[in-house]
Amino acid sequence: MEDLNRRSDEESSTLGRGTLRVMMLPWLAHGHVSPFLELAKRLSQDDRIGLVHFCSTPVNLGPVRDHLSKLKAAFPSSTILSYCGDKIRPVELHLPPALPGLEQPHLHTTKHLPPALMPALKHALDLAEPSFCRLLDALRPDLLIYDFLQPWAPLAAQRRGIPAFHFMTSGAASTAFFCHYGSRTSAEAFPFPAIRLGSPDEDVQYAAMLNKEANGLSDKDRLLRSLERSSGFIAIKSFREIESEYIGYLSSLAGKEVVPVGPLVPDADPADDDDSEGRRQLERVVGWLGKRGAGSVVFVSFGTEYFMTEEETEELACGLELSGASFIWVVRFPPREDEERDEARAAAAAATARALPRGFVERVVAPAGGGRRRMRGGEGWCWRVGPRSGASWRTPASGPSSRTAGGAP
Repeated sequence: MEDLNRRSDEESSTLGRGTLRVMMLPWLAHGHVSPFLELAKRLSQDDRIGLVHFCSTPVNLGPVRDHLSKLKAAFPSSTILSYCGDKIRPVELHLPPALPGLEQPHLHTTKHLPPALMPALKHALDLAEPSFCRLLDALRPDLLIYDFLQPWAPLAAQRRGIPAFHFMTSGAASTAFFCHYGSRTSAEAFPFPAIRLGSPDEDVQYAAMLNKEANGLSDKDRLLRSLERSSGFIAIKSFREIESEYIGYLSSLAGKEVVPVGPLVPDADPADDDDSEGRRQLERVVGWLGKRGAGSVVFVSFGTEYFMTEEETEELACGLELSGASFIWVVRFPPREDEERDEARAAAAAATARALPRGFVERVVAPAGGGRRRMRGGEGWCWRVGPRSGASWRTPASGPSSRTAGGAP
């Protein structure tokens, strides 16, 4: 956060000393809302920040309000965490209901959204620009912090004389990878072999996933325009100790300074006391990791916006089993709105059993002394298992990249 504080000092010289009002506009996904909220909490600890207006759809703001309420309830009013909860104000942004498939407000987030409706959600957020502009006019923030899928947001702010900077919730390596291929017409190889997925042609094919369009605009163009329109610098959820060379390369691609704000690891849930099941589960996982060697555990997760098919789950399970490596695997299944919570959990467990190869748990999890735990924030399971063959693994940043063939690493 030191780099960001330094840049805040520079911005303050332009904005004027005193109490600043910040508005934040993340993309409508938990994986974006969460780091934006963590950044809001850290910004609110700065005496120069008076209010942080946290703008999103009502369905996304529900968990945000719950978390802030827990902070204020769990800590005395004199503590910094309670103070943060008071300075962050949720602001509702309502999407137009006209687009087919998005009539229900609970679909104004990626959490319960069928993948086929993802372009419609991006289009709906684009159509909410007039509503967002009215919020800018009413709240009159001194600074806007926005996400990569809303390149119209910095323009709306700048027309009102409001500086706006882009906050990237992904790491510098992946962002630089997509920007490298997105900003070039040739198939020049990405300059960091550890991050390459194969040949330059294969990398280009992978980067082409950003060519998907919504409202006539591809994700690639949204990303590049959002970076280009950032006022003076770009903030990113990263830190130089791990991603220094990628931060530098991304800065050269974007033509402006890239400021790491740290990993923004969420605080422990204030509702989890020392005797809670959640805390005990966390301690068991950390204890299990503490017994493994450096670089020996593979973490497998595909984020909150992708649900694997049963066939894909089976293939990945076979690959993990054949590798013999220790792994933590987050398995998620889309919840159904017409199911009660217990029914949804039972359905998720049944889907897990169907998708995993026959005898997988008995062969891999039980002999290794691993286990599973239910995830927070979604239906699914988190599996952790130990190695049977003692295979050691390293992250791409610390050694040669690995490729996948036939489902097995």
